[in-house]
Amino acid sequence: MHPRIWEDVSIGDTLQPMAKGPLTTTDILVFHSGGYGYVRTKPCVNRIACNNRHRIAPFYVKNEFGVPDVAQRVHWDKLHGRRR
Repeated sequence: MHPRIWEDVSIGDTLQPMAKGPLTTTDILVFHSGGYGYVRTKPCVNRIACNNRHRIAPFYVKNEFGVPDVAQRVHWDKLHGRRR
């Protein structure tokens, strides 16, 4: 397989599937922690997290200790992921 050059592609051409990956836990954490710009539900700490827990309470699910944590943790917390 060889790379396709922009000039070699025409409207209506069929493109082959593209495999991507591997997707690592680090990739997911970076994405969720700000690698994708300003998002009001991204994981955070301290006062911002406290304010978010009040503002968007359903987004926070209690962990095994009863502490609210972001729902996104299904991506890096195996136990939480299995419970969902």
